Amino acid sequence: RNAIDATIPGMDWGNGSTRTGHLEPLSVSCANGTLPCRPGQSVFWFSQGCTPGCESCDGQGQRIPNWDHCNTTRDKPFKPTLSKRYWSANRNATEGTPQDIWKYQPWRSPGLAPVTDPCGMAGGNPEPMFNGAEYTPTRFAKQGDLGSRTLKPRPSGTTWQAGGLANVSWYIAFNHGGGYKYRLCP
Repeated sequence: RNAIDATIPGMDWGNGSTRTGHLEPLSVSCANGTLPCRPGQSVFWFSQGCTPGCESCDGQGQRIPNWDHCNTTRDKPFKPTLSKRYWSANRNATEGTPQDIWKYQPWRSPGLAPVTDPCGMAGGNPEPMFNGAEYTPTRFAKQGDLGSRTLKPRPSGTTWQAGGLANVSWYIAFNHGGGYKYRLCP
């Protein structure tokens, strides 16, 4: 559903020729191993400013080191849950020190960060921002649209069963140094 822009003739985000945004134009190149990948702007559907343990995302999020988006509303200091042996970025930092700059990022506490929408928000924020938070408007969506309200389901022929196992694949376009999790867009 998030890759619907791939169906627009002449807009091929998969080969890197089409860029999204004006503040910081970005493109995505990918391949699935056998055929060209057609991701549309799927990597631009996300939630911005979502610190683990916060009640909601604040829409801010220039990936500023050591930024806790809800430090004024916490009852006690937040401690990340991911063991250091699983870190994929900033691995030389001592846990809990000022050098541990990504401790408030969602990948450091899987499952504890809120989301704006289970299908993401176009550009991750209502307004365009740097760091990839800018969505190129198409006939399907514009900056700030919520995926679950805007994007129509697209039949894939796949039936997902709650609690079942599934073979899936993915690609990494922008490595934010963290863990990843799948969300099924309802």
